[in-house]
Amino acid sequence: FVTEGRLAAVLSVQQSSPRAWSEAEVRLICEIADRTWATLDRARFEERMAESEALLATFMENAPIGMHLKDAAGRYIRINQEVAAAYG
Repeated sequence: FVTEGRLAAVLSVQQSSPRAWSEAEVRLICEIADRTWATLDRARFEERMAESEALLATFMENAPIGMHLKDAAGRYIRINQEVAAAYG
């Protein structure tokens, strides 16, 4: 698999005796490779999101000032202890 102009991964499919692979088999192997790469890519993304969430949580929990997050409708979705204390 090549991404951003460099080799990122290799999938090797082998059989003990020489043979000619059919087009359907090659397509299947390519599909397996694509799905495997997508799964790994998603796992990396989820790991980065978890790290980002942990960093945000630590920041909000330890900030010496009131902090909050609101959604697009203006509803509070997250507040820290300083805001909770101020609003009771």
